[in-house]
Amino acid sequence: MVLDLPHAAEIARRNASKHGLSDRFTAVAGDFFTAVPAGDLHLLKTVLHDWDDDRCRTILGNCRAATTAGGRAVVVEMLLGELGEPDFTAVSDLAMLALTDGRERGLGEFDALFAATGWQRGTTYPVGAGYHAMELRAV
Repeated sequence: MVLDLPHAAEIARRNASKHGLSDRFTAVAGDFFTAVPAGDLHLLKTVLHDWDDDRCRTILGNCRAATTAGGRAVVVEMLLGELGEPDFTAVSDLAMLALTDGRERGLGEFDALFAATGWQRGTTYPVGAGYHAMELRAV
């Protein structure tokens, strides 16, 4: 299931149909600032870096509220390293700060967002191209 704004959900439905995936794909029109469909696993891939901390708490809180008992989430984002450590994440952070209300974050910053919204981070591992997956469990 994919949650997206109404115009994007319709495009996703058409593409799923075009590729023969309609029997195992559902696109839901909605707004993750308002509510998230119930599920046992929520995936947020490069979503949180687009938003400030307050908006991230809203998104994560809505995911937590919609998570069934024993549910989990996976957050995929770039992670900021130590200050002065040159890498693409630092460049992306500057771009996010200049062009959006978002920013890149370090593990400690993510952990604070997770804890404030009823999540606990478990395993974190690289998934390629500078991104890391952070497995969360509902607490």
